[in-house]
Amino acid sequence: MRAAVVCLVSLVCALSALAQGPKLNPRYELQYNSNGYSQQSPQDTLKSILKAVKEKRVDYVLAHLSDPDYVDERVKIVHRGDFAALVKEATKKLIDEPETVKRLQRFASEGEWESTDKSASAKLKDLKERVYLRKLDDRWFLENDTKKAEKAEKQEK
Repeated sequence: MRAAVVCLVSLVCALSALAQGPKLNPRYELQYNSNGYSQQSPQDTLKSILKAVKEKRVDYVLAHLSDPDYVDERVKIVHRGDFAALVKEATKKLIDEPETVKRLQRFASEGEWESTDKSASAKLKDLKERVYLRKLDDRWFLENDTKKAEKAEKQEK
């Protein structure tokens, strides 16, 4: 009887751990939240970014929704390891300049999407710029790739 109870408790614990989704290491001391901020598709990720910005969670946008290579490089090189300085810089762009968020909202609602297994972009009919995302493992991340933007602009000319 005791062995059956132990097996049942172990099974319940294992199933509840699986139901919570992947446990990823925190980035910049922020825990990953797959339930609150989905990254299953490029469109989901863009919606999650907008949700996080609305909640004034720019730190989460940078830690978990933006291209980790770009964020890590920017923290290391530009801000000398100070993640809070990058959050402050991004807050000015995302919270203090509402036009940036309005443009992202347009990409989310009106964007024409092009995607492959590992990359995606959205464009608007009246703007040359695009929003770029890339897939790492099983999650999509916002890219900040000015080289891609410049290349796409040259191709359109």
